[in-house]
Amino acid sequence: MVTRTDEPDALDILAGMKPDLDAVDRSWPAAQRDAIIDRAFSGAGVKLRSRASRWLGAGVAAAAIAAAAFLLVPAALGPGLPAVPAPGSTPGQEWTPPAPDREESATLRFDRYDPSDLTYGSIRARLYSVDGTLGLDVDAARADGTDYLRASYTVDGEGFWSSEVSSGLALALVPGRPESVISLDYLGDRVDSHEFGEFGRTLVAIQTGQADGPLVGLIWQGADGVVHNSFDRVVPSADLDYPAGQGAPAGTVTVFLDERLGVWGYIERMNDDRRALPLSTAPVGSIYNLSATSEGEYYYDNHVIGLLPPGGTDPVLVFTQDGVHQTSAALGGTGQIVFLAVAEGIKQGQPLIESVAYTDAAGKRVSYDPAE
Repeated sequence: MVTRTDEPDALDILAGMKPDLDAVDRSWPAAQRDAIIDRAFSGAGVKLRSRASRWLGAGVAAAAIAAAAFLLVPAALGPGLPAVPAPGSTPGQEWTPPAPDREESATLRFDRYDPSDLTYGSIRARLYSVDGTLGLDVDAARADGTDYLRASYTVDGEGFWSSEVSSGLALALVPGRPESVISLDYLGDRVDSHEFGEFGRTLVAIQTGQADGPLVGLIWQGADGVVHNSFDRVVPSADLDYPAGQGAPAGTVTVFLDERLGVWGYIERMNDDRRALPLSTAPVGSIYNLSATSEGEYYYDNHVIGLLPPGGTDPVLVFTQDGVHQTSAALGGTGQIVFLAVAEGIKQGQPLIESVAYTDAAGKRVSYDPAE
């Protein structure tokens, strides 16, 4: 390692440090630079936890260094300008922040998921208001107990709000009371939520399936059954009812289609099952086995949904067995047709749908085999 010999005193580093930490650091070998910053923080009475940039990010780390420098400059440089009292205080009195007008706290524990699949075991959150401005304080504890991170935000506006807390963790505030929330990163996201009823908003925490991937977006269904996305738009949807079977009650599958986001998917509240899926380019290629509860070699409750291509109408499904319940509906104002098939007692590994026939946008009758 090449070592620079013009290393300044740690106090000089802090006193002269600029907010652009990266620009100051670039000329120093990494190991020597880290040692200088460590000594500077130690001199200011600040203890680093694993390298500051790992958890705080360069911008926050720079702010922390600047704050430490402010504490040290009077001692290092001698008398300076007189101190300015904090807002609303007088010399000799300690300033305290104003009390919140209202506040609520909650802990999100991601109980739906296997703890071994989680990066963060719990998220503690406090939402509060001071003079009409919303603030959000968050503590996120790692699932392995090794560390935690803390963040505070000012929340702008009354609509959808989101922020990436750290790599692999994002937060969102959703208006109203969503009953089912789906992340558009369909690669394994873990989602939990809590309603702050006093504020008319719901906090959603998302542990993204891609460790380095940002939050792509959210889709949720409100208590009124309407489906929304994080771009503040209503998403076309249709409710498909299915009958009771083998001890299971009747229920409803809500299927949605968001062409702008390039996804379709479903919400099945009875079993708390929900997912967003990429739109397929193949005709009727968007057929998905949304649930199958098994007993031995057979599924005793098997649900399949499918989406016809734009302009497709009059679906006729041929099944591999008798007694299949079938229904279809148009998705909102799109006119695109979605269908649902529900069967009992089908053998595992055997497809339920043998073929799908429909009339295409040109008026031609066509048939499609999902197995091909």
